[in-house]
Amino acid sequence: MEGRSRIVQRLRRELGLAVPAKRPKKRRKGASTGLPTKATHRGHVWTWDFVHDTTMRGGKLRMLNVIDEHTRECLCIHVDRRINARKVRRIISNLIDVHGAPEHIRSDNGSEFIERGLREWLAENKIKTLYIDPGSPWQNGFIESFNARLREECLNREQMWTLTEA
Repeated sequence: MEGRSRIVQRLRRELGLAVPAKRPKKRRKGASTGLPTKATHRGHVWTWDFVHDTTMRGGKLRMLNVIDEHTRECLCIHVDRRINARKVRRIISNLIDVHGAPEHIRSDNGSEFIERGLREWLAENKIKTLYIDPGSPWQNGFIESFNARLREECLNREQMWTLTEA
């Protein structure tokens, strides 16, 4: 007796059906406007990324974390249900009001970070973008390390029931 997959293959052949080839997913990639650089002073390079979690009731939580790479100071942990490019721009604008504008911002190629409006706004404010290669989190080590510690020392130990509590 033939296995199911062999029967299906035989029927496809007999009917002249072809399975379309699977196309590789095209990754969107932001264009860096600055050269890869190591932070040499406060405000030289900021880095940002998201951490995802859920409340005890099952609601989504997204946290936008912003770090100054030179001082390794966490400038912001913004918690919300959804954070789009417009909200990212508003958060960064508030941080610039408090800390001054960085020369560079390093990030992955998340849709919120490569959105055209945000990139244009950064260019208007003379902030250069440094995008890491897709699938290369080690190129953004400061924020990845911070996110791992946040998860290990806070999120995995605390129960958050609501967005306000988070």
